[in-house]
Order: sequence, then C-alpha cells, then structure tokens
Amino acid sequence: MHDTTRRVEIVERRVRYHKTRKSIHRLMVLCGALCFSLLFILHQTSGPAYPVIYGMYGTILLHENVGGYVLVAVVCFTAAVVVTLLYSEYQRRR
Repeated sequence: MHDTTRRVEIVERRVRYHKTRKSIHRLMVLCGALCFSLLFILHQTSGPAYPVIYGMYGTILLHENVGGYVLVAVVCFTAAVVVTLLYSEYQRRR
C-alpha cells in the first residue's frame, strides 16, 4: 500500500490527465465544427450566380472560387494538429 501523499499524487495526476483529455476533445469538436461551417459557407457561396460585391475587400477570398483553397488550408491545419497531438501522446506513453 502507498502512503497518503503518494495516493494524493496519483489522484492529482489522474485528474490532470482527464482535464487534459477533456480539453483536447473540446478543441477537436471545435475544429470539426469550424470545418463543417466552412463547408456550409462554401456551398452557399459557390456556384455561377453568387453575388460579387465590388469595393468590399473582405470578399476577395470568395472571388474566383478561392474559397476551396481556404478550405484546404483549414483542413490541412486541422490534420496537422491531430497528427501533433497523436505524436505527443505516443511520446508521453513511451
């Protein structure tokens, strides 16, 4: 059996582990929601009849169907985050 201080350390380590996992899961859900919302916006704005607003510099990303490049960038960033998290988890377990 462990003494009291060792038991407290074990419990605190488990609590930190579960909090970390919970925050990682929240971030993954947030990234997924961001990707789906970007897909929805891209679907709504793409096509031959979307309006072009001249003089609005924020809409330059949607001009000439550049939204696909933005979508690819977000998906690649999300994939890089997932790979980094998996690698750090692998290194921690090792």
